[in-house]
Amino acid sequence: MEESVKAHKHNAEERKRNRPLLIAIAVLGLIVYTGAVCAVTVAVDRKVLADRGESAFTGWEDPYGGAAATAGPANPMALQFGEKIAKKDACEFTIMNCEFSRQIFAPNATEDSTGYEANDDEEGYVNLTVRYRNLGRTAADIDAIASPMLTCINGDEYGAFAVIEDAGGGAFIEYAEVGPGRGAQLHYLFLVPKAVGEGAFKIHFTVAGEAYGIGFAAGFQE
Repeated sequence: MEESVKAHKHNAEERKRNRPLLIAIAVLGLIVYTGAVCAVTVAVDRKVLADRGESAFTGWEDPYGGAAATAGPANPMALQFGEKIAKKDACEFTIMNCEFSRQIFAPNATEDSTGYEANDDEEGYVNLTVRYRNLGRTAADIDAIASPMLTCINGDEYGAFAVIEDAGGGAFIEYAEVGPGRGAQLHYLFLVPKAVGEGAFKIHFTVAGEAYGIGFAAGFQE
C-alpha cells in the first residue's frame, strides 16, 4: 500500500514537472497550424488573382482591349502616374507624365535652349518623364536605370534614349550619372511614327530587376 502511494506521488510530481513542456508543445503546435492556414490563404488569394488575370495593382486599363498578347515582360506590374516604385538600397522611380510631340524641350527651356525635333512631319517623340532618386552607394548611369521599350498595338517595338534635366530644368543633359543620394528628372524619348504616338501603346521597363508597365489607351495628340 505504501509503495502504491509513493508511486502515485511520483507520477504526480512527474506530471507537474512536465506541465510547462506540454504547454510549450501545445502552443508551438497552435502557431504552426495558424501559420499553415495563413500560408494556404495567401496562396489561394494569389491563385485567384492569377486566374482572373489580375495583378497587385488596380485601376490600370489594358489599352489593347483584349487584343492578342504582344512582346514584353509577362504580366508586368501595371503602374499609374505618380505611383512610386521604391527599391531599398537601389532607387525610387516615379512616372510623372507622358506626351507626344514633334518637338521636345526641357520644361523651363529658353529661346537659347536646344531640344529634339523629328526630321519628318509624320514622326515625333513620346516623352516619358520620370522622377528618379538613387538610393544606392554608387553613381547610376542614366542609360542603365530602366531601358524602357514601347510596344504599339501591332506588336512593333521602339527603344528610347535617356536624358536628364539640368538643375534649373532649362536644358537636357545626355550621358550623365546620378550620384548616391541624389535625385533627377529623367526623360525617356522614343522616336516613333505619328500614328504610334497618337494610338494605343504600352511602355515596359525593368527597375532593380523587376518588370513594370504602363499603358495608354488613347495615345496623345498635339
